[in-house]
This record gives sequence, structure tokens and C-alpha cells, in this order.
Amino acid sequence: MSIQVIKNMHVQTHEKSLAARRKEATWTIILFTLLYAVFNVPAALYEMLGAVDLYTENRFDFFSWDLGHRYFRNMISVLSIGLNAAANPALYFWRMRGMRTSTKSRFSTIALKLSRRSEGQVIVPRRRNLTTSEL
Repeated sequence: MSIQVIKNMHVQTHEKSLAARRKEATWTIILFTLLYAVFNVPAALYEMLGAVDLYTENRFDFFSWDLGHRYFRNMISVLSIGLNAAANPALYFWRMRGMRTSTKSRFSTIALKLSRRSEGQVIVPRRRNLTTSEL
């Protein structure tokens, strides 16, 4: 009877951890969707207003189609894509513990090597022992 109780506790714990991981994944997807919308919806609306103005023969006079407008339109498009691309790794870093841990350990290793070089110590890479089959 006690084995069955332990088994049920293990299943319940696994189900809770699975539910927690699913909830975290859902929030991550929601955050990426919101980030995409924040950076791309304004540019899309701007382009749609420009198309409406162009196809209605400038009745609404939203935009003047001079060089300044074209430059501004291109800047909006490039900045929205660029800022979204720059913000995505930051969001990954914030949401994923494994990525944070890996990055921290990588930077601490690099910092340790740089500090040893600045102190004048020579860093010798580790050599692995070769077997006779590798010779």
C-alpha cells in the first residue's frame, strides 16, 4: 500500500511540474506575440494608411509623397524589424533559465582568462591524453 502512495505522489508531482512548464511556455509565447505586435503593428498601420491615401487619389491627404515621406517610411520599416530582432534575444535571455546560466558561465570563463592574462600568467590549454588508436 505504501508503494502505491509513493507512486501516486510521484505522478502528481510530475503533473504539477508539467503544468508549470506549460504555463511558463504559454506566457513566453504571449510575450513574444506582444513584442512582435508592439514593433510591427504601428509600421503596418502606417503602410495601410499610405496605401489608402495612394489609392484614393490623395483625398485624405494623410501623406505627402515627397522624399522626406519615403525616407520616413523606410526608417519606420527598418527600425521596427531591427528593434524586434534586437529585443527577441533579450526576451529569450530573460525567460529561459538555461540560457541565462549558460551565458553567465561563458562570460565568467572569459573574464577569468582575461584577468589571468592581465596578471601575466600564461594560459596553457589542457591536453588530453591520446590513446594508441588515435596516434
